[in-house]
Amino acid sequence: MMKRKRYFLCLLLITLTVSVPLVALVLEASYVPESPLYLELAPGIFSDQSVVGTKLGTFIITSDGPFYNPSFLNTSEIGSGITMTGLYKDWEGGAYTTRTYLPFKVLSVSYPTGYGGSPVIETLYGDKWPMIEQNNQWDGVTITAKPFYVEIYLVNTNSDNGRRYDASLPANLGTDGRFFKLDTPYIINGSFSPYFSIGVAVSPEIGVGTYASGANSTITDPTEGVYVSVEGITGPDSTPILNPSSFTAVPGDPGTPGFYYGDAPELPTFVFNFHTQQASFLLESAISNQRSVVNQAKIEVLNGVSGTYYTQILTFNDNSPTNPEFLLLPLDGQGLPISYKLFLDTQHIIKGTPYTWENLTYGSNSKDLIIGEISQTEVDSRASGIYQGTITVTITTPN
Repeated sequence: MMKRKRYFLCLLLITLTVSVPLVALVLEASYVPESPLYLELAPGIFSDQSVVGTKLGTFIITSDGPFYNPSFLNTSEIGSGITMTGLYKDWEGGAYTTRTYLPFKVLSVSYPTGYGGSPVIETLYGDKWPMIEQNNQWDGVTITAKPFYVEIYLVNTNSDNGRRYDASLPANLGTDGRFFKLDTPYIINGSFSPYFSIGVAVSPEIGVGTYASGANSTITDPTEGVYVSVEGITGPDSTPILNPSSFTAVPGDPGTPGFYYGDAPELPTFVFNFHTQQASFLLESAISNQRSVVNQAKIEVLNGVSGTYYTQILTFNDNSPTNPEFLLLPLDGQGLPISYKLFLDTQHIIKGTPYTWENLTYGSNSKDLIIGEISQTEVDSRASGIYQGTITVTITTPN
């Protein structure tokens, strides 16, 4: 009996899965602050002489593709504007009086088609605001400019009533820039140290009111919106709008919030010198409790203001940096040095330790440079001859 062969057919099903990676949009920004800041008439794109203010800085946003509904976040500090105190008059022939409520707004000026194109002006209200509104809506904006420039201004006007697209209109916050007093300071009432961040939507139909709906206008859902990295920093409050030297209300004092109206005033400069570059004295005139005037230290205050007092920091050293004492060295290079004490008028100067020279006035200021209290025992143990020393002075302005 023959056995029938059995054949088996095997089918191998192979499933090939091809994954296509998602390419993320490359989007980043830089910020260039203006500093120092001075108020001026018709700053930047604003052409009407009733507008006074200053440009704070410029954001430059770069991307490798279109992005949607860019907005400023964390703007609550300036969302209701700021006020300043300074001199103001109500009409051309009026007298200047100090006003404590001079209102200003922070405005953004965007260039969606690039510099040279038509700008879009927005007043930053509340804790977030779009860089560009579309028919008074916060969505529907697509940016293709490469790069996309957005300037920040502080001015006595806002973008309402037709001003969003027209920088030639007059100021509308109740003041006229021509009635501010030139060459005087304007002090900000309260603090002014805004930090902004930038957000964009993942699609054009999502406005900033949706994608930055978290507490304090934060972005919490990356499927709706994302932060833009500014100078490599991402997240809330990423960018300081001012820098430490922005304020100019008080010359030499960047800690007082406010701005000088007019051209930058000449700041005082300080020139240090000795009355003579070389001086000689007899050791016996400065031994023990004796002191000898060997020179004069002088500081000339240039561009100063009469009646104003200034301060400088002086640090004295000599040509023996490793020794804590001031030293006179043998001229022939042989033998041991002689130590001495140094005085500026009656003030003992410690080597390498800053000395504060206060009450400097416009013009020339001087103090006696004195050497004294040389040890008699030390002199007796040294070889006779000529000894010399070199004094160096570093002068700095206190912060």
